[in-house]
Amino acid sequence: MGRKGQLCRVIVRGRMNSAWVEFEDGFQAVTSRNALRKARAPIPVLNSEPEEPHPMKRIALAVFSVFAICVLCRVACPAQANPTDPPAAEVTKPAKLTEAAPKPVPSAAKEALFEAMHAHDKAQKQISDINLQFLQVQAQAKQQMDMAQAQEKTSAAAVAKAEDEAYKAAGLERKDYKIDDDAMQFTPVGATPRANKAPAPAPPPRQ
Repeated sequence: MGRKGQLCRVIVRGRMNSAWVEFEDGFQAVTSRNALRKARAPIPVLNSEPEEPHPMKRIALAVFSVFAICVLCRVACPAQANPTDPPAAEVTKPAKLTEAAPKPVPSAAKEALFEAMHAHDKAQKQISDINLQFLQVQAQAKQQMDMAQAQEKTSAAAVAKAEDEAYKAAGLERKDYKIDDDAMQFTPVGATPRANKAPAPAPPPRQ
């Protein structure tokens, strides 16, 4: 407030270390009692002439008194639960489960268990080995199939080329004649094939 060192009088002391003070010029304020100090020299009584208090002062004093009483009640009487409110449900903590201690396998059943587990592991290993062999055979078969199909395409292209050369050498057309593979001769298209076909001539001997 900027009134440090000025004389004032305490009108009302409130709760929470507060006080309502009045200065020489009539200015009033609520401040902390830690900011108040007793004057060393005698202080003349302010407003010594009796006068009728202002109505607003009475209202302010009444409001301040009610506020101080409410604060005092809240500090003196802690908050209590409303009797009409339902009681809070009690949360029960689950009982802590104790871990069971491990128990050893009886000696009488230990050997049979070992044998059964060993046989099971052996069967699983055999299955794994057979599966690996099957995958290897399958890969090899696929590789051989790819090679055979490539050879078949190459041979089919060679047959078609040889037939073209044969038609060209004989001066015939495919639309008119077809090649009899067994008799190694040209037969007209649409002709009835003979019942007894001549055997195919043997290839000439290599010199």
